[in-house]
Amino acid sequence: MSERNVSFRVDEQESHCLRVPSFHYGSGGLISFESSVVQELVVRLVVNGQQVDTLTCSPWNVEELTYGRLYFNGIIRRASDVTDMRIDVDAGLVDVLISDTMGAASDSLLGERSVLSYVTPRWIIDNMARFEANSCLFRRTGGMHGAAIADAGGFLARFDDVGRHNAMDKLVGWCLANGVDASDKVVLFSGRVPWGIIDRVVKLGAYAIISPGAPTDMSIKIAGQNQIMLVGFAKNGEFNIYAHEELLSDGAEKNAFAV
Repeated sequence: MSERNVSFRVDEQESHCLRVPSFHYGSGGLISFESSVVQELVVRLVVNGQQVDTLTCSPWNVEELTYGRLYFNGIIRRASDVTDMRIDVDAGLVDVLISDTMGAASDSLLGERSVLSYVTPRWIIDNMARFEANSCLFRRTGGMHGAAIADAGGFLARFDDVGRHNAMDKLVGWCLANGVDASDKVVLFSGRVPWGIIDRVVKLGAYAIISPGAPTDMSIKIAGQNQIMLVGFAKNGEFNIYAHEELLSDGAEKNAFAV
């Protein structure tokens, strides 16, 4: 990634990457070996004394995950609505207090967007390559999803989790806690883009989402309705645009990109 101080804690993630005894079958028959797997955590999310959700997640960036999930579920409207948060990973508990009078909701459903000059085919290809090059835990374990946010200056934050929705919730929660305006920023995502992912991009207010995976008909429809450029199959120097191809930077070739 770029030289910017990207918000993600690799050391903490590595500490939760475990080695377990396994067996591999191949041309040499059945061979024992140690496999790398990611630790998974079950967390009860309690708000004002009442359990509202159960999170099955990776045991890092739980604070960002909590902010994102509460925001997505409509329990909070901004980070300041949370007056206290206590996280006990060992006990599998996140205990949150929220204020009785919550702040005004921010409207992330933006109208017409102007073209951002930096979102060119080359920017999409280069930054997806950087995103995948930094998917260290996925390469080691095969069991991770990642979500990042970037602008013309490079990557601002990246979060990984065993759950694809969790990875996005961590990213949304980080933006919420840090007051990040995502309207001129792009989300990069590691896998399929179904309704649950594009809906989070809408609530975040991001300009576009780029993924090496496939969208669904519903995610294409929602992206189209909300002025979000939806890019899929972005790999090996190619990509497809499924919604708002006009948001690709002026002067770029906008003919179909084959997979």
